[in-house]
Amino acid sequence: MTNWSVQQSNFLDWCQNGTGSCVLEATAGAGKSTTLVEAARLIKGSCALLAYNKKAAEDLKNKLINAKIDEKKARSGTVHSFGFSIFRKANNNSKIDGNKINNIAYDMLQGNYILMPFLNTIVKIVTNAKQRAIGLVTDINETSQYLDIVEHFSLLDEDIEPSILNQIVEISKAVFIKSNQMMDIIDFDDMIYLPMLHHIEPWRYDVVMLDEAQDTNPLRRIFVKYILREGGRAICVGDRNQAIYAFCGADNDSLDLLIKEFNAITLPLSVSYRCPKAVVNFAKNWASNIESAPSAKEGSVSSITLDDFQKINDFNSDTAILCRNTKPLIEMAFSLIRRKIACKVEGRDIGNGLKKLATKWKKVKTLAALENQLEKYLDQQRIRLLDKKKETAFQVIEDQVETLKVIIDECRKDKKDSIYEVEKFIDNIFADGIDNVMILSTGHKAKGREFNKVFWLDRAGTCPSKYAKKEHEIKQENNICFVISTRAKNQLIEIVV
Repeated sequence: MTNWSVQQSNFLDWCQNGTGSCVLEATAGAGKSTTLVEAARLIKGSCALLAYNKKAAEDLKNKLINAKIDEKKARSGTVHSFGFSIFRKANNNSKIDGNKINNIAYDMLQGNYILMPFLNTIVKIVTNAKQRAIGLVTDINETSQYLDIVEHFSLLDEDIEPSILNQIVEISKAVFIKSNQMMDIIDFDDMIYLPMLHHIEPWRYDVVMLDEAQDTNPLRRIFVKYILREGGRAICVGDRNQAIYAFCGADNDSLDLLIKEFNAITLPLSVSYRCPKAVVNFAKNWASNIESAPSAKEGSVSSITLDDFQKINDFNSDTAILCRNTKPLIEMAFSLIRRKIACKVEGRDIGNGLKKLATKWKKVKTLAALENQLEKYLDQQRIRLLDKKKETAFQVIEDQVETLKVIIDECRKDKKDSIYEVEKFIDNIFADGIDNVMILSTGHKAKGREFNKVFWLDRAGTCPSKYAKKEHEIKQENNICFVISTRAKNQLIEIVV
């Protein structure tokens, strides 16, 4: 039988004897998954446990099975899997195509030589329109919403002609509407969006538990209400100090919005059972509320020079190298590979983004031409984004460009000179869910992971980002530091560059 802490007991008592909804503010390593499974056992009625990603959903599912909790009582899955199962009730033969929006936009733009160069921008506008639940909670034809998306994500130059901007917005609306009518082909966001848009009756639950609630967008939040039985209870679990996805659409104030939406009380889980005392004390630099478990071991926080790190050879799969940016990780990965140390960089989606940038210019075939084009592109984006004070958006692009330069240099060392070789390098080094080699990961991709030993690469040189100027940007940078530091179960070692 589990010995629950005072905070866990208070939450479980509320589940059993309380009423209404709750935002459970759980710090890193607070044992939230185990606590939620017990909550699902104790709370009255059927439960849906909405996990942030597939790995977390599988972890919850296994915990439910081990606890002998029947699926009729509690079911776990990603938000997308819950949405897709509802969609399939009415559309059993639909096919999944991640290029759905791109294909619709491409067909609509045939012969339109003015707007065709803005194809990718139109795709991004429509994708973000879904995630903002446009058409579900607002009028799909309201132009200002699309202009807000363009501005928020810096999708177009400020000096774009108003007539062109208007045409881009109007074609984006048309693509969006066409996509919503097309039920035989769906993409990832459609799994959540379309069931609600077309009023497909969902399976409803007495209790909906939403994990990683600090990183939600409007679409995910209204989905909770969609599958919650009238009078049901919402339990939203998150940590303000781990909110790090504002740059890709999550709301900075997600927890506060959920508190307001569900008139929820707040309860804490501030004790970390993952991190040793030394790591907790170090993590307090960014989140003062985290506490050590009474039984926590001492652990250690130390530093090592890059030269001394290069002499270490006893790595294993429970060791990770984490960094704020991708470029230093790629440099480190190639260094380890040359030393015949097996490793992978976590983030297949990061690799896909790099390949997309490497192949952005169809006439570019050689590494020299690509390098030259990347310099021009970076200069253009520097002017476009920094003048608009969009420093965070520029940092993402700068990191991509600098990472590609590292890969180009490695290709040259192997006497390679084609874009195809760059793509091959990227495919070979990026992966997701690899457990039998040492992992290198950005702080963002390390979210939800834990390792016995964590090397933090070049903290001083990358954290916080030099482009973080606004209050919410600085807060996100502090949160990344907190996330990286709290991945360590025993040792946290800074690699000083």
